[in-house]
Amino acid sequence: MALGRLTAPRRVGMNALVKAAGQLGSAGKQAGALANELRLVREHLDAPRRRSPVEVVLEGLTARRPRN
Repeated sequence: MALGRLTAPRRVGMNALVKAAGQLGSAGKQAGALANELRLVREHLDAPRRRSPVEVVLEGLTARRPRN
Protein backbone atom coordinates (compact mmCIF):
# COMPACT_ATOMS: atom_id res chain seq x y z
CA MET A 1 0.00 0.00 0.00
CA ALA A 2 1.56 3.24 -1.12
CA LEU A 3 1.20 6.30 1.04
CA GLY A 4 0.32 9.50 -0.75
CA ARG A 5 1.79 12.86 0.03
CA LEU A 6 0.26 14.68 3.00
CA THR A 7 -1.11 18.09 2.18
CA ALA A 8 -2.10 20.94 4.44
CA PRO A 9 -5.85 21.48 4.81
CA ARG A 10 -7.32 23.99 2.45
CA ARG A 11 -7.95 27.45 3.82
CA VAL A 12 -11.56 27.25 2.64
CA GLY A 13 -12.08 24.14 4.78
CA MET A 14 -10.65 25.88 7.82
CA ASN A 15 -12.90 28.89 7.35
CA ALA A 16 -15.93 26.61 7.22
CA LEU A 17 -14.75 24.83 10.35
CA VAL A 18 -14.27 28.12 12.21
CA LYS A 19 -17.71 29.31 11.08
CA ALA A 20 -19.34 26.04 12.18
CA ALA A 21 -17.62 26.25 15.57
CA GLY A 22 -18.91 29.80 16.02
CA GLN A 23 -22.43 28.75 15.12
CA LEU A 24 -22.21 25.83 17.54
CA GLY A 25 -21.09 28.19 20.30
CA SER A 26 -23.97 30.53 19.51
CA ALA A 27 -26.44 27.65 19.61
CA GLY A 28 -24.99 26.59 22.98
CA LYS A 29 -25.50 30.09 24.37
CA GLN A 30 -29.10 30.14 23.15
CA ALA A 31 -29.77 26.72 24.69
CA GLY A 32 -28.30 27.91 27.99
CA ALA A 33 -30.43 31.06 27.95
CA LEU A 34 -33.55 28.99 27.20
CA ALA A 35 -32.76 26.60 30.05
CA ASN A 36 -32.33 29.57 32.40
CA GLU A 37 -35.67 31.07 31.32
CA LEU A 38 -37.42 27.72 31.83
CA ARG A 39 -35.90 27.45 35.31
CA LEU A 40 -37.15 30.93 36.22
CA VAL A 41 -40.65 30.14 34.95
CA ARG A 42 -40.69 26.85 36.87
CA GLU A 43 -39.60 28.64 40.07
CA HIS A 44 -42.25 31.30 39.55
CA LEU A 45 -44.99 28.71 39.06
CA ASP A 46 -43.90 26.69 42.10
CA ALA A 47 -43.66 29.71 44.41
CA PRO A 48 -46.69 30.65 46.49
CA ARG A 49 -48.48 33.68 45.11
CA ARG A 50 -48.00 36.85 47.13
CA ARG A 51 -50.77 39.41 46.97
CA SER A 52 -50.27 43.12 47.08
CA PRO A 53 -51.76 45.10 49.99
CA VAL A 54 -54.29 46.63 47.58
CA GLU A 55 -55.52 43.17 46.59
CA VAL A 56 -55.95 42.21 50.25
CA VAL A 57 -57.95 45.37 51.02
CA LEU A 58 -60.15 44.99 47.94
CA GLU A 59 -60.87 41.37 48.79
CA GLY A 60 -61.80 42.36 52.34
CA LEU A 61 -64.12 45.11 51.12
CA THR A 62 -65.85 42.97 48.50
CA ALA A 63 -66.07 39.65 50.37
CA ARG A 64 -69.61 38.42 50.91
CA ARG A 65 -70.48 37.73 54.51
CA PRO A 66 -73.29 35.46 55.64
CA ARG A 67 -76.36 37.31 56.96
CA ASN A 68 -77.25 36.70 60.60
